[in-house]
Amino acid sequence: MRTKKGDYGYIRNGKKKAALYTVFCFAISLALFLIGWYTTGSKKNLLTVVAVLGCLPASKSLVNMIMFFKAKACPEKLYKKIEPHIGHLTCLFDLQMTAYERTYQIDSLVIDGKNICGITSNPKCKPELAEKHIMSLLEQNAFKDYTVKIFTDESKYIARLDQLQTDEPHANPDVIQLMKDISL
Repeated sequence: MRTKKGDYGYIRNGKKKAALYTVFCFAISLALFLIGWYTTGSKKNLLTVVAVLGCLPASKSLVNMIMFFKAKACPEKLYKKIEPHIGHLTCLFDLQMTAYERTYQIDSLVIDGKNICGITSNPKCKPELAEKHIMSLLEQNAFKDYTVKIFTDESKYIARLDQLQTDEPHANPDVIQLMKDISL
């Protein structure tokens, strides 16, 4: 089953997929180089040029693989605590939001109306900076009057999810897409 960005397990599956694709791309380039060398007896042939050009997409895939391997997935223990409290809310998991200064690991992010709340289990992630980053991106994309709160305490986050359950479900699909676009 294919996991999409925002689904639980996206980072874990992305690591496997990126690693396999990177190995495949480099293997094709190496095979082309060796075939050209074997058939002509020289490294100076057209297949060598094709093999070198094939290293460009392979290198791009390598960078993607490195980014996935640096990313941390939502811990399964946290996911199992959060899942029963999601209900009708729009919830995204395994988000690695990148900014110029740093990367923010958001394990779970809920969007309900003009409320966005999330949780991070990474002690290096500064919730107040993540909130400012998300707010600035919302404002840049003409989404006004949103409130953003990133929690580090599981019980407070779960209490907030239960509190949001009382409202009617409505999340702007453009905001959901924006959160996916700014994540790995």
